[in-house]
Amino acid sequence: MQVRQNGRQSHTVEQIFGLRTLQRVGDQILLNGRPFYLRGLLHWGWYLTTHAPNPSREVAVCELESLKLAGFNMLKACLWVPPDWYLTFCDTIGVAVWLELPLWLPQIPSDQQDALIAEYATFVRQVRHQPSMMLWKLGCELSDRFPPEILHRLYQSVQLLTGSPLVRGNSGGSECYGGTLEEHADFADYHLYGDAHFAYSTFRTFLDTPRPPQPWLQGEFADHDTMRDFICLRQKVAPNRLWWLSQDPNQNPQGVRWFYETPFVEEWSPTTSWCWRRCVVCMAQQAMWSLG
Repeated sequence: MQVRQNGRQSHTVEQIFGLRTLQRVGDQILLNGRPFYLRGLLHWGWYLTTHAPNPSREVAVCELESLKLAGFNMLKACLWVPPDWYLTFCDTIGVAVWLELPLWLPQIPSDQQDALIAEYATFVRQVRHQPSMMLWKLGCELSDRFPPEILHRLYQSVQLLTGSPLVRGNSGGSECYGGTLEEHADFADYHLYGDAHFAYSTFRTFLDTPRPPQPWLQGEFADHDTMRDFICLRQKVAPNRLWWLSQDPNQNPQGVRWFYETPFVEEWSPTTSWCWRRCVVCMAQQAMWSLG
């Protein structure tokens, strides 16, 4: 777009946009009239070298191309807003984006609620033109501390600004986190953490309850945990990259984290890494003996 004044060009703005259709029909998502099955990775926007959601283009291209090569077609930006160029590259290689806007366990004073709604509108206007933007979520695991009437206003605002058929107020399932059961949502979203052998019974617990027909998505899910090998990290990673193990509050402040145990794990048990490896081996051997 060019703006001319007195016959001379005064301003120029270039912006990429795309044409596509996105529909919600019952429990299906249709992209350009065809069923679209989302297979994605959750991304916190955390980068070791920047400590902030601000990757270099080289790093972003590498991670997104790796995502595609692994067979995924979506990225969920969890509580951060990717840069405009990042979303453009997602569209270029065919990666859909699920944007979870940054509200998690908030306590919003009444005199700041209008400011919150205005700030959300700013976020949305920055990225709504991107064809890769397909799903919008307004908060993560909100409890009854967040006013339901404000969540409703946010939902209406984002729907109006985007025209998207896939907007959800609260993630994780309000019944799981003590939030309002009057959900403002175009799709179901749960964070069902558990071991793989509990997946069927856990899913059935939620699927077998009365609910309107909607697409069912898992915004977060894990079927196993990985214990950090601190000994290996100390041997192979540069000390300046392990700032998160420091007990110095100037280098590694607790901030908003309510769990702040990691800097002290090595102090509690210098052989923690070896003990965990031994426990895992013992459990695996016991499982094999019981099967045999």
